[in-house]
Amino acid sequence: MPVLADKPVLIVGATGRLGRAVVAALGPTNVRAVARNRCEIAEQWPSFVAADAANAKALRPLLQGVRAVVHTALFQPDQAIALLQADPPPGLPLLWFSSLAARPLSVWTEPPQAPSWQPLDEYGQGKYEVERLLTARWPGPVTTVLISQVVAVDDAKAREIKYLQDFASTGSIAVAGLAQNRPAVIDAGTAAAWVAWALQQKDQALGPVYLTHPHPEPLQVLLEALLRGAGLGPLRLRAPSSGQRTVHSGSDEVVRLHEMLAQLPADFPWPPLPDAYQALGRFLATRSLC
Repeated sequence: MPVLADKPVLIVGATGRLGRAVVAALGPTNVRAVARNRCEIAEQWPSFVAADAANAKALRPLLQGVRAVVHTALFQPDQAIALLQADPPPGLPLLWFSSLAARPLSVWTEPPQAPSWQPLDEYGQGKYEVERLLTARWPGPVTTVLISQVVAVDDAKAREIKYLQDFASTGSIAVAGLAQNRPAVIDAGTAAAWVAWALQQKDQALGPVYLTHPHPEPLQVLLEALLRGAGLGPLRLRAPSSGQRTVHSGSDEVVRLHEMLAQLPADFPWPPLPDAYQALGRFLATRSLC
């Protein structure tokens, strides 16, 4: 993507897990941060704007004078239509986050044409329709990022808090499947570092990118790190009761980093995933687990 250092990057969904990390990676003075609601961290950003991502009139002036758009909150077609109706300038690069729920890994390198497969669920269907709209109508290069599960070390609403609550009340954690299997996960800070790198590339678009950590860890290792950060342990596991939903299925997800269409630099940093889970456990321990 072309870089014009004198212009900011528009971050839509800036107060979410990914958005906060992207703002931090690029620097608050180098972005125009947009989210529906103002929150405590946004008060520290000099260019924060409270705006509805589904409101074309509100988005129109925000798209002017920026060098790229990073959108972390495109979930439904009406949001994509609003973005298109906001008159983005010709040639403006767009990088947005989709999900493997929209594009199964077996076909993620293919263009989003009428599929013989179906998105996994309603969430995936919305993401898929967004991709079709943007690919067909956005006036500049589009990079679609199919991202795995995200863990953010500052997420007070992290799903992983259920693990800590379970352990605090029962002395063990229910896991569906095998704890030695490796779920596809990436921490928000590393994903944001990749975004910062992608915005520096000369290519007009990076194509569909599958973004996940190239060194997945067994779920048991991640849970041990989470408990260690929270000052709890040792880890004890149990099978869930009938019908009980758990945070991770415990099943392996295919991770094929070598098939990413983006050429990552050899020295791209990949902090170990257990470090992120330990930091998250430390953060969540300051909240009530009740």
